Amino acid sequence: MKILYSLKNNFIIALTLTALLISLMLFSFLEKQHLRSIDEGFSSMFADRLVPATDMFFIADQLYERRMMLQSFLLSADKTKMPSLREQYEPIDSLLAKYQETYLVEDEVVCLNTLITKWRTYQVLEARILALASQNSKDQAYLLFDTEGRELFRSIITDLEQLTRIQSRVGENLMDTSKSNIASTNSILTIQSAIILIVALIVNIFLLASRAIDQPGQKFHLN
Repeated sequence: MKILYSLKNNFIIALTLTALLISLMLFSFLEKQHLRSIDEGFSSMFADRLVPATDMFFIADQLYERRMMLQSFLLSADKTKMPSLREQYEPIDSLLAKYQETYLVEDEVVCLNTLITKWRTYQVLEARILALASQNSKDQAYLLFDTEGRELFRSIITDLEQLTRIQSRVGENLMDTSKSNIASTNSILTIQSAIILIVALIVNIFLLASRAIDQPGQKFHLN
């Protein structure tokens, strides 16, 4: 009976240790998943939010610069020095194409496609304005610039601002998710530490009990 009782206790201890070790492995897997999610979140925040936001600022700056250049030309008396606006298409086109390759939420896709369409329309409009100016029709060119051109320009800037707001919102969501994952990871680490302590305690108790059983009984001598 004593042997059966000992085997039963050993089985319970082994089963408990196995369950604790399996739990430790599961928590370790969850920890890796959270850490991977945190890494992906911060990488996305940089590559898909911070860099495009900087690019949007550069695009807006380029648009304002080219509009001021065109306005200065249309208001000047010089009829020969045409501004080289076409050379500035490529940087903006490249940035918009790069933006399309990043991770985009649904609102961004719609807004960015609308922006690209308006930007292409604006290029055609600028070409019309320059064509009128080259035909000694600067007054008509400026009228087109100040009416249709102004409205389209403001619409493009509005789309850029909308994209920036979307980026900010998505960035905040990424931050919230990362904070949640960090909190979960800290909890998992705490649980893992507790499991390790429990396993160590059980092993020590088992070893102490085994030594007590194996230790030979003391002999008492009567005087």
